[in-house]
Amino acid sequence: MRTFQQFLLQEMPKYYAGDVIYQKDAKFTPISVRNIEDYIVLGEQDEFLYVVHPQQTMGFVFSINELQAGKQTVIPVMRVSLRDTPLQYKQAYFLRIREAYANANITSTWYKLYVDKFNGIVSDNEHLEGGKKLWESFIKNATTNPEYKVYLMDLDSMKRSDNITTATPQSDIWSADDTNKNKVLVYEKTTNETTI
Repeated sequence: MRTFQQFLLQEMPKYYAGDVIYQKDAKFTPISVRNIEDYIVLGEQDEFLYVVHPQQTMGFVFSINELQAGKQTVIPVMRVSLRDTPLQYKQAYFLRIREAYANANITSTWYKLYVDKFNGIVSDNEHLEGGKKLWESFIKNATTNPEYKVYLMDLDSMKRSDNITTATPQSDIWSADDTNKNKVLVYEKTTNETTI
């Protein structure tokens, strides 16, 4: 049986300024096409297949062209790890995107499709420039689209903030130290009212 301590997330999105970093293809482990057939399909858009592992421990984006090339394995275009939280949603962490697909908008699409399917997702522990920009895109979407919301959840008190919008000061969202380490960002569908 898991205790609350095992779920503790080191958060109020700690932000490290710098360049957006992408990964070379050699940094990705190929995945069996046969295994991919068992994954939960989140959606198919443009030239990409968006999936999540059946146990919801990993999320992936694959190139449909690469999947149809007749090979036994394929390298994911994007991968993200998922872990349990004390909330009802998984926490996304260790996000990696292949450098060749840096401008394909696949990450925000994967997150949106995941939230549409599973109602919400929790932010990573720490953010480099790319992760901060990604969550800023969710905040922008939630500001203009009433189907979604983004808020901070305090894991000590289990209280949530008001919805975060593009008008919310950056200092209320991001930190440069561990002062607010027990706060996490949550991206959620508004049709799923959370009761804690």
